[in-house]
Amino acid sequence: MRVCFYIDGFNLYHKIAELPDKTAPDKSLRWLDLRCLVEKLRFRANEEIMAIYYFSAFANWRPSESKQRHEAYVKALLSREVRVILGNFKEKSAKCSKCSYSWRKHEEKESDVNLALQVVQDAYEDKYDCAYIVSADSDMIPAIRMVKAKFPQKEICVIFPPNSGGTKNIKQVVDSSKKITLQQISSCLFPPVLCDETGILITRRPKEWR
Repeated sequence: MRVCFYIDGFNLYHKIAELPDKTAPDKSLRWLDLRCLVEKLRFRANEEIMAIYYFSAFANWRPSESKQRHEAYVKALLSREVRVILGNFKEKSAKCSKCSYSWRKHEEKESDVNLALQVVQDAYEDKYDCAYIVSADSDMIPAIRMVKAKFPQKEICVIFPPNSGGTKNIKQVVDSSKKITLQQISSCLFPPVLCDETGILITRRPKEWR
């Protein structure tokens, strides 16, 4: 059975950032080896992982240290043959309904669209028998419905990030669902220093994530 994993990077990251609790999160859990994790999330032993996609975006408007941590993480993922697809943040206006104070804020809008498009494209190109979507975002529902309508023989499984309640609407349109556990995450962390086969440094875990 051919399977592909589609991971909503920000959705997963923010839920991990809340673990084990919101007052004292364990930041080392953010240094997560996604290939190791998805191998634990498969339903069947005979499943062959064809591709792992990670959808996210660099917050270029934030302090450089934040982007550098994200870049270090992307390098770690690439070393494990995870396919990284990056979107962009978009600036928009916001206004307080009570005092009319206005400000500019940034929202990451492209990752969910990129993920949905990839799931549909890979279905049409027959790249999987089962698609695992790691997200609790209900915006995935239209893409899931399209795949199930056009390719009813293909399975869609949604995997909810830890510390999320899941979405009932998504559960109604997929074949199966499960939730990532804290134990699965803590057992799938990258080593503090990553080197290639020749010993050349690839990247290091950010010091803020120790």
